[in-house]
Amino acid sequence: MKRFVHYMMPIVLLTALPPLAAQDPRSTLRLAAPITRWDEAVPIGNGLLGGLLWGEASTLKLSLDRGDLWDERLPEIFKDPEWTWPAMQKLVQAGNMKRFHELFDEPYDRIPYPTKLPGGRLVIERASREPVREFALNMAAGEAIARYGTDSVEAVALAHRKVLLLRIPGRVTVRFEPSAGVAKLGYAPATVTADSYLQQGALGFSYAGVVRQKELGDVTLLAVTIATSTEGADPVAIGAARAELALREGWHTAVTIHRAWWKRHWAISGVTIPDAALQQHYDLVQYFYGAAGRRGAPPIPLQGVWTADEGGLPPW
Repeated sequence: MKRFVHYMMPIVLLTALPPLAAQDPRSTLRLAAPITRWDEAVPIGNGLLGGLLWGEASTLKLSLDRGDLWDERLPEIFKDPEWTWPAMQKLVQAGNMKRFHELFDEPYDRIPYPTKLPGGRLVIERASREPVREFALNMAAGEAIARYGTDSVEAVALAHRKVLLLRIPGRVTVRFEPSAGVAKLGYAPATVTADSYLQQGALGFSYAGVVRQKELGDVTLLAVTIATSTEGADPVAIGAARAELALREGWHTAVTIHRAWWKRHWAISGVTIPDAALQQHYDLVQYFYGAAGRRGAPPIPLQGVWTADEGGLPPW
């Protein structure tokens, strides 16, 4: 992640709720629009689900990830009696690097699994043709923002639900774009509908992206989630129920609970640094801890909950 791997991504807020960023001017990071790549996007996450908000003109993109999306197959060579640490030491001592590379290096070039799986992308087309002018991340409140001339789109990875919730002025159309990179694993293409996709994986594993929307006056709420077969036999139905519950809860109630979690996160500890750039970087790293790691979620991997959205498989 280029711009945001330097200081971590932005979020947008536009509601009657008081902006937490006003309490600390360091808490908001801003990026000029357009953002045309996932690795310069604004990151939100709740330890399990992650989203990257980016886009240009009237099109927003939300790159999706979930920490437990994995193809857990093991290459046959991993079962070789020599595929052990003692055998590795003996091969090095004997200078048999040909066999060493055959066992421990070449499988990673030839065999694409085990691997983290990509979560795909949700594309959001706003009815308003007004172009996005700025992206922002409110670190204090864990919220991403896309600002337009007269309004803003806000996005959160809810702290208390497995849902990404977006508040968008006006009307929108949405579509899922599952990653084509899973074809390298021998997977069939995902089954895509107007508001979901279902991806069959290996070893009986499957996962689904689901979006539901609700129009409230001149505002549209989007609830987005990824559900897996580890949660039940029908990931699409599980995701739909989860998204619909978040919509019934509503933006104000959900974001009030969400902000309270982030307030507790920032209250645990604090460091003040005279250098503004170092302070911002420190705060960003603390934000990443909160966004990528939670009790009960998988351990934080190298890319956090923001797997590469390049159309292929994650690099790690």
